[in-house]
Amino acid sequence: MNRQTGRTALGFTVRRAAALCALAVGLGALASSATGAAEIALKKVPAVVRAAADKAVPEAKWASASKETEDDKEFWYELEGKDAKGRNVHVSISEGGKVDEVSTEIASKDAPKVVTDALSAKFPKFKIESRYEIVKDGKIDRYDFEGKRPRDKEEITVSVSPDGKKVEVDE
Repeated sequence: MNRQTGRTALGFTVRRAAALCALAVGLGALASSATGAAEIALKKVPAVVRAAADKAVPEAKWASASKETEDDKEFWYELEGKDAKGRNVHVSISEGGKVDEVSTEIASKDAPKVVTDALSAKFPKFKIESRYEIVKDGKIDRYDFEGKRPRDKEEITVSVSPDGKKVEVDE
């Protein structure tokens, strides 16, 4: 620090440098309280969660699991693997064993025409890399299409309602 100007080597005043440090610490704390996910071994998945996953997707071969938290209050698990037909599948389950949603990868021919038409109308040049049918409470909630946005090649997910009336982008 220069004693005459009160500035640090980078040109900040000591007071400003202290404020920037406090801001960095505060942002770090805020980020750590947001949603977080940690991979866990399949054998560490609680029995009630594993039973719910097996019931939601009979004969699934689970390959990985993660435990996710939000604001250190809510806990849920996501199991990923293959269903009996060899399709990629993801299941989100609360720590109490309630299935939130089941995502199953589908072939392009399996997406309803009204859904693909809505997607094409909104994003005519969207390059689809994968498609998922999302089921909640035993019925189809939406179709998710993962791919690259044409203008900047950024990975995005486009969700389309089963009736094709609602098209949303998750960037």
